[in-house]
Amino acid sequence: MTGNLKTRWILCGMMLFAIGWAMPAIAQQSASDSDPWSFSIAPYLWMSGIDGDITVKGQRASMDAGFDDVWSDFEFGGNLNIEIGKGRWGAFIDPTYSEITMEETTAAGTTNTEASIRILEFGGFYRVVGPPTGMGSEPAFRMDILGGGRYWDVTGKIRNTYIGKFEQTADWLDPFIGLRILAPMTRKAAFSARGDIGGLGAGSDFTFNFAAAFGYDFTEIFSAWLGYRILSVDYEDGEGSNRIQFDTTWHGPMVGFMLRF
Repeated sequence: MTGNLKTRWILCGMMLFAIGWAMPAIAQQSASDSDPWSFSIAPYLWMSGIDGDITVKGQRASMDAGFDDVWSDFEFGGNLNIEIGKGRWGAFIDPTYSEITMEETTAAGTTNTEASIRILEFGGFYRVVGPPTGMGSEPAFRMDILGGGRYWDVTGKIRNTYIGKFEQTADWLDPFIGLRILAPMTRKAAFSARGDIGGLGAGSDFTFNFAAAFGYDFTEIFSAWLGYRILSVDYEDGEGSNRIQFDTTWHGPMVGFMLRF
């Protein structure tokens, strides 16, 4: 077993252990029909860079954009998180679009590489620690168990002055499990973090997602936040001139706001 595969299974085991540790708390708590519904909508911008390799029609290209390159390589990105909850249970949906273009000139000519991802994330959560959803506005630590799926639709394009143009698309579904927390810092400011892992051969070979942010409540229904997100995926399919691979890590700052009802 390779070191990377061992690491993936260790991460999966740690996540499952954390969820198993929380199960007794779940068993002791039940939802009530009198619990109010909660609803939130959060548009945000994820200005992602990319590190890794993509293969399109058997042609491989590297894409490495650090934080300083985000503004020059980032083309477009849009995100929207919608969440609904009742008691300790809830569901969410989060569509994402991001596109990055890079250019490199070497002795082999000028190569333009473009990668775009369209993701539909969906799932549910259970609140293990903290007040039920929609209950009060007093600051309190919260921890949720997450489970769901992430549908990927990706496109890779490689154009070289000598070898020509190559374009290929792929789509797959990754299940994931994870945890998220919200920790108040003051009555209006809070720190939040979320992590999940998935894939493991069901869709991609492996994928992980981590995000952290600082938020501020301007009113009971409106807040703004600033954070950073890392989303990694290792997917491959096909052989020879029909081979496509996305072994990439998307990363960058996020900024957005949230409305709660």
